[in-house]
Amino acid sequence: MFRLVAPANAPVTTTLLPSPEFSDSENLRATVTVRRTIDGSMYTFVKRRQKSKSYLWDFNLTRNKSLELLEFYQSYNDEEVIAYWNDLSFKGYFKNNPFETATQGADLSDFGGDYVKVTIELEERG
Repeated sequence: MFRLVAPANAPVTTTLLPSPEFSDSENLRATVTVRRTIDGSMYTFVKRRQKSKSYLWDFNLTRNKSLELLEFYQSYNDEEVIAYWNDLSFKGYFKNNPFETATQGADLSDFGGDYVKVTIELEERG
């Protein structure tokens, strides 16, 4: 289970989501530049923007769950939240703006509705 808790400093709201699709990713915020000199030598330069990290998760949710997540996002998009996944916690701010969804297919369960693909991007700020 994937859990989002907000606000981080005094938790009030929790929303539970199914496990992310495939895996999660973690990216450092840096730019790599490759330069070639006249004699053919290559040099690389790494420019670090910040010491912050960006986390990205993809979910397949039912329409009702995606609406719940959208309400959570609208309530806490400017506050720090905590995401719990794989016995780890990630504290940061939503980077998604606007929050987008894409319909994936029909839900054949008793609840009816559609499956919706949702991507959450959380960014630590240093």
